[in-house]
Amino acid sequence: MALKAAHGTNARFVFWLQDIYSVAITSLLSRRLGWPGRIAGSYYSRIEGRLLRTADAVVAISEDFVSVVGQWRVPREKITVIPNWASTEEIPTVPKSNPWSRLHELDECFCFIYSGTLGMKHDPELIVQLGVQLDNIENARVVVVSEGAGADFINERSLELGLRNVEVMAFQPYADLAHVLGTADVLVAILDREASVFSVPSKVLSYLCAGRPLLLAVPGDNLAARVVRSAGAGLVVDPGDSTGFAAAGDYLVRHPDVRQEMGARGLSYARDTFDIGSICDRFESVLLT
Repeated sequence: MALKAAHGTNARFVFWLQDIYSVAITSLLSRRLGWPGRIAGSYYSRIEGRLLRTADAVVAISEDFVSVVGQWRVPREKITVIPNWASTEEIPTVPKSNPWSRLHELDECFCFIYSGTLGMKHDPELIVQLGVQLDNIENARVVVVSEGAGADFINERSLELGLRNVEVMAFQPYADLAHVLGTADVLVAILDREASVFSVPSKVLSYLCAGRPLLLAVPGDNLAARVVRSAGAGLVVDPGDSTGFAAAGDYLVRHPDVRQEMGARGLSYARDTFDIGSICDRFESVLLT
């Protein structure tokens, strides 16, 4: 409808490609239904491919998306890659002891914090196993700020295993985001291997602004993993390695000097890369071409 309306008024239609939804839908339906799911998924692939081909321009958030889009015969010259970013002004670095951490009595705990959605492209058991690994470390907490099936799973599994160091809370107001992230000693993100083809966890960019080290269970070839590794901002573990993920968390607890250096490097990357002026210039060149 938006494409039709734009062309009906002689306006340009620019497709901002944040996720490749038809690949995600096909993957999900195939796992649940087998070959009928693949057939159903091809219907959504045709729709998404047609929208991309008909658009006047495509802005993709990752170079990794270009080859997938190319399979739908979208001309390469129509595609501009502009990675996502986060605002260091909206997410300033704040002390661990802040109004939010004190309100929730987390200011004196060692906190691993996961903040964001937990959907079909995430394996919440990884976070549960992190809690298991840290259960014998005094005052260590795993805090999950999320809602929905993934958050419910973590809550239920933690009760089942008798974990007292895992806390699940509802989404917090955006105004509190900097304080939520600042409460963390380590910030956590996860992504399934299959989802790496069609998704980049943008929460990682917000994490970088917070000046805290990151712990990722993300495929190594995903853009988020490449950014964290190149910036030296955290540890990246394969999402299929729950033991390695938990061990990496334990390592970060025991090495404060490493955490401090990683947090500083991540913040430096964010300040150098997330320049809104140059980002706006790139979008403007796409919109006005």
